[in-house]
Amino acid sequence: MYSKILTFFILLTIGMETLYSQNGFTTNNNELEELYERYSILYTNADLFADARPYNRRDIGDMVYNQMEKDSNFSDPFVLPYLNNEFHDKCIFSRNTLNNKKKLHGFFYPNDAAFAAVSHEMLSMRINPVVELKAGREQDNENLIYHAFRGIELQGSIVGKLNFYAQVTENQMRPFQYIQQYGTGFNGQNNYNFNPYYTYWKDIHNFEGYDFSNALGYVEYNPGRYLSVMLGHDRNHYGYGYRSLFLGDNGAPYFQLKINSYIWKFHYQMMFAEFTGQYVRGADRLLPKKYGAFHSLSFKPSPKLELGLYEGIIFHRNTGFELNYLNPLMFYHAIEHTIGSADNVFMGFQAKYNLNESSQFYGQFLLDDLQVGQLVKGTGWWGNKYGIQLGGRFVNIFKVNQLDAQLEFNIVRPYTYSHYSSVNTDTLNNFTHYNQPLAHPYGANFMEIYGRISYKPVSKLKLEAKYNFNKRGYDINGALYGNNIFANTNGPNIPMEYNNEFFQGERLTQQILTIGGQYSLFHNMFWDLDLIYRNTTHDISGISKNTIGFITGLRINLRKRDYMF
Repeated sequence: MYSKILTFFILLTIGMETLYSQNGFTTNNNELEELYERYSILYTNADLFADARPYNRRDIGDMVYNQMEKDSNFSDPFVLPYLNNEFHDKCIFSRNTLNNKKKLHGFFYPNDAAFAAVSHEMLSMRINPVVELKAGREQDNENLIYHAFRGIELQGSIVGKLNFYAQVTENQMRPFQYIQQYGTGFNGQNNYNFNPYYTYWKDIHNFEGYDFSNALGYVEYNPGRYLSVMLGHDRNHYGYGYRSLFLGDNGAPYFQLKINSYIWKFHYQMMFAEFTGQYVRGADRLLPKKYGAFHSLSFKPSPKLELGLYEGIIFHRNTGFELNYLNPLMFYHAIEHTIGSADNVFMGFQAKYNLNESSQFYGQFLLDDLQVGQLVKGTGWWGNKYGIQLGGRFVNIFKVNQLDAQLEFNIVRPYTYSHYSSVNTDTLNNFTHYNQPLAHPYGANFMEIYGRISYKPVSKLKLEAKYNFNKRGYDINGALYGNNIFANTNGPNIPMEYNNEFFQGERLTQQILTIGGQYSLFHNMFWDLDLIYRNTTHDISGISKNTIGFITGLRINLRKRDYMF
């Protein structure tokens, strides 16, 4: 009986044709993600969604391939050569035959995208080194700034339906001082130190650096265009912006089960995750666990408009995962009341609209807790917790090809993402993982304006400038003013029940400007250069600090992270 069932699924899988044998997600490829986001403005498509990262590689291929089918004269020298290398086995993006390069020593680099590869109708796989070797300097710091990441990446597909990915790296780094400070108790407001973007680490260089390993990986079953089931260890980003108020990819990876379904004009995603609760570093021990469940439903009534609903819940159980939250339908709030829990529920709405073929506008509204009566009266009740995002992307500005820009505004009320506990300890139900925020890296009680402009004068060179202006309200003398989302909000440490306002507490005003670029030496091999200026001013104390520095070096098959905190 079991052998017949197994045979049926094997035949079903083999019998389904696929356009690409290298499917999976853009877990470690921000080049593909930027391409997808740019093309979602230039070429609107009713069947493709941009509501959650990482994206499906198949969707990126579909977008460009469909455009080529519509326009026989379609040509993009900035994109097609890169896609030809990424999807080398199908060679669907080239009007001409690719260069048949001789294999190096008969085995290494059979194509530009793979150090070693297997290409067969049953199995497609490639193996690549993962390297980042960078060095830099910082004003008023005699120590060398450096990144030294080394590892391996494995990516492949079995009969085009069972996709897999794994990346393992061993890393040492001494970052800019402000990055290390950011990871010191969430800018010194608590004792929960962390290694930004990553998990467990060891201190080096007298607590100025990190020594750590990092592992990402998943297995995805993709029987057809309409269903995807993924089990693995990764990050996620809900929304269309640089930041996400729902769930961001600026923190540590986590274990997850994710199911995507595409039906007509709808995209529905369910995700169930295991997180690590906040902890104070010390002797080796089993760290506290907590869990999350998320639903995201997106609808495209037209190719230009995309609407989305979101809900998520964070909870802690000594007995493990709460099975009631496996409900594939939405409305976790109703389930929470039914089982009598005090779990942390979030709801949200997001939208994206392409005004034309050069501009796109998007936004998010996050709702944590809200009493409409208190909001209408303008009482400043501390329990009204919400966040708003507004943004826009613009491509080919002034009709200059590859001159693109993005502008984004984020604001989040005090105490959003935090939660309460009946005991006098910080609750595990806050919206955090491994001592880091799961949504916006600034926590809550902040405002942020972010801008980016980029230009590609030639296909291998990208120049980019980013600017971030933000205000935050920090805690004062142990009193909670709403930025530290780890703190237990059920206690005497909240100064005021009413008259709470944005940026209350010790106000910090910050500006960050980065100017840099990357040059493509080879496929997914870049030489990066970034200059940084950062100014922070504490309004009460009047203390102002400047950071001026640079970092440059080689990056191979590794996502670039910008540390804009």
